Amino acid sequence: MRLLTLFAVLLCAISAMAAAPTALTVVSITPQDVALANNATDRTNGNKVANANCDVFLFLKNAHASNPGSVIIRNQLNAVQVPGFGSLTLGSLVVTLAVGEVRHVGPFSCASWNNSDGNVIVEYNQTGEIQVSPLRAVRP
Repeated sequence: MRLLTLFAVLLCAISAMAAAPTALTVVSITPQDVALANNATDRTNGNKVANANCDVFLFLKNAHASNPGSVIIRNQLNAVQVPGFGSLTLGSLVVTLAVGEVRHVGPFSCASWNNSDGNVIVEYNQTGEIQVSPLRAVRP
């Protein structure tokens, strides 16, 4: 009986030591125009973004006063073989931005999004004034 009581007391002590989880402080990162300078977008030929480490993502903003805009990221794989399904065609990523909208897309995997030169290809429609800032996700 003593052993059972001792076990119950020990179990209660261990339970008491399992306190509530410690909260982590969330740091807000506010993009600034200086840090995220808009690149000149080539609406005729598109832009390329070096993505050798598969860690690039894009900060997109439609700065047009009244028109929506779209960004197209070209998928570089024509098709992939999926067991049980066969050959599947992959499409490009189309991001539509409302007036003033800001979006983040990426990071882009090298296998799907890089062309033979290691670049992600970005194209635009002609209605919005799209601002694009490529960013690299730095991993510790």
